[in-house]
Amino acid sequence: MAQFRGVNDPITISFSLTAAQTKVSRTLKIGITLAQSSGRSSVTVNGKWTAAVPASVAVKTRGVTRGVIVGNYKLYEYIIPSSALVAGTNTIKLTVASGATDPSEKFLASSVVFDALELV
Repeated sequence: MAQFRGVNDPITISFSLTAAQTKVSRTLKIGITLAQSSGRSSVTVNGKWTAAVPASVAVKTRGVTRGVIVGNYKLYEYIIPSSALVAGTNTIKLTVASGATDPSEKFLASSVVFDALELV
């Protein structure tokens, strides 16, 4: 799935946990196949905890809009502390972080293409 800042940003994921499941930290794994304009995921849980934004492995071209056979495959892992989790419904908000200024053409904005998401 491609996520472009200013187009389909943020993406919100909802999930439920029991009280027992909130006792331990969780790891959100995001497999990025391609990113552009220094794009990488910023993760916020339940509106009260935000992960440190990792360094970008984005290409310097418009690979997302031109088509690229080989990307910069990267697995980002975000440790979510148990204190950020609640019994019942939880939300994870994914936004595109980038220091780049986005152009007026929305599909040329900072973006990430992720292949997999896993919460363990």
